[in-house]
Amino acid sequence: MKGVRAMPWWDAFGGILVAFVLSKIYIANLTFWAIVFAIGFSLLPDIDFLIWLLRHHWKIDKWAHEHRNLFHYPLIYLPLGSLLVWCLTNDFYGLLFFFCSLVHFAHDSVAIGWGIRWFSPFSEKNYKFFTRKHLGEKRQFIVSWNPAELKEEVLKRGKDNWFKNKKYYKYT
Repeated sequence: MKGVRAMPWWDAFGGILVAFVLSKIYIANLTFWAIVFAIGFSLLPDIDFLIWLLRHHWKIDKWAHEHRNLFHYPLIYLPLGSLLVWCLTNDFYGLLFFFCSLVHFAHDSVAIGWGIRWFSPFSEKNYKFFTRKHLGEKRQFIVSWNPAELKEEVLKRGKDNWFKNKKYYKYT
């Protein structure tokens, strides 16, 4: 989506918004700790990006989307993480984890990059919303790439300097 950049503050903002809405539903005051956990839960799926950076000597290139091959599997991450948080804390924080993570995955599916594997482990396809499958095509509501198609697209239109380029979103 033009102008929507994949920066952590968008995820953090989404988490704060989720915490605000949940506090209204629970008829509770929005606490400092709820905001801290909301931001943490919203950023947590990208911990795999730090792992990816370490393995690639802190170099961000056109293959950086591969960091999403560890924790960016909503069908596994959302129920297991929510259950774990729920068991360790309470239902409010379990739901906070679920919705903050869901907002993160939705953001990763509309911002820069190649989407995520929404249906893994049942499908290896990456899904993305409001984009074009191939350069030059008209934007569609949803597109998907299997691993071979994704590799071909990244080789064809991926940019090694996308992170430094202020107009990097025009390539997606």
